[in-house]
Formats: sequence, structure tokens, C-alpha cells
Amino acid sequence: MEQLIALILSCVVLFVPQARETDEAEPFYQYFDPSGELQMVLYFDAETQQGYGTRFQDGESGEFSFQETAPADGEWEDLWLEDYCVIPEEYSEGVDHYQESYERDGEGRLLHFEATGDLTEYSQPENGMICGADFFYDQDGALTRREFWRNPMLWGTTRSSQTSYFDSLGRVCYERAYITHGSLDYYFIYPDGGMEPLYCLCLDDNLGTWFPCMFVFGPSDENAGK
Repeated sequence: MEQLIALILSCVVLFVPQARETDEAEPFYQYFDPSGELQMVLYFDAETQQGYGTRFQDGESGEFSFQETAPADGEWEDLWLEDYCVIPEEYSEGVDHYQESYERDGEGRLLHFEATGDLTEYSQPENGMICGADFFYDQDGALTRREFWRNPMLWGTTRSSQTSYFDSLGRVCYERAYITHGSLDYYFIYPDGGMEPLYCLCLDDNLGTWFPCMFVFGPSDENAGK
């Protein structure tokens, strides 16, 4: 958590409207929510590592900007590699009588997962919630959304609930996670047709003020030369 805050603060700079090139500048990236509404627009110069943009929410908009990027290392390096269709690993420390339940559709796809147990070390009632997830698919059976939650007494409050969205290629494109002062937004930006992201824009929503950090993924066989 402290590492995340330090990285965000190192990237953020107060938004200066004059920093915009022109109103007609070509956006580097735009994200539209599942209903087709524009949620976020980003202008970014990869050479200077500077960018700015607007986040739209509930009929209001908030502007953000940053003057540098950060390498996507540590916990960020493999963030997008999570297998969202599998059952989360169980958590057994301080949990007795651990149990799992599942619900699948006629094709065997996971619809609902839930883990419960007695949190004996946390003075919780019997059969308390450990973690769980709901999975949503389109008419062709492709995963479009996953809603995940876990007990904050076991893992902490940051990202104790998280919703992930996937594009038509099956790539995770946007995630929104809980944090005590608001939410964390993650926008994964891919090269055309590529399956590995080049960037991840993290927007920390602190009661309507958006603090950005632009993470850059290292070169790979796929991303080399992009």
C-alpha cells in the first residue's frame, strides 16, 4: 500500500489546462464502459512521458495529469497475467472448517464461487466469508466481467472487492477496486491486436479527485519494437 501511494505521488502533478496541446489533439487512448459511454480519455506523449486526461463519472468529470511514468515491476509486472477464470487460491491461516461451493452453467463455465470458514483467530461467527467471485459471459461464452471479493480481515481493505472487465479478444481492459478513501481504476492499454499490455494507467479516486500513475511494461517478445 505504501509503495502504491509513493508511486502515485511520484507521477502526479497538478493539472494545468494550458498543458493541453489543442482541443483537436488525437487521444492516445479512450475507454468506453459496457453501455458505450465514454468513461476516460487520455492524451499521452511516450517520448516525454507526460500525459493528461479526463475521467467521467456520474455526470461529472475530473481532470488529471502526470509528468513521468513508472516501470511496471514488482506486483505490477504480472498484474494482467491473472487467470480470471480459475478459482482463487484458498486461504487457510487462521481459518477452520474451510469449505468451497461452486455454480457452473450447462457448458461447465464457472458462474459463482464462494469460500467460507470459521475465522477463529478473528472472532468472526461460524461459516464466515473468506472470498468469492461471480463470472459473467456473453452469448458466445466469452468472459466479459468478473466480480471478486475477499475478507478484508484476512487480506486488508485495499482491493478487498474488485470488478474486472474484458474486451472482445479476452484481454482484461479495465478494473475497478475498493480502497478506503474511494476506488482504484486500472486501464490496460495494448498495442493493436496485441495480447500483452504496453501501459497500465492507474487512477486513484480520492473522493472525486483523480491521482494518476502511468505504468510502463517492459519489453517482451511480443512488445519488442512496438
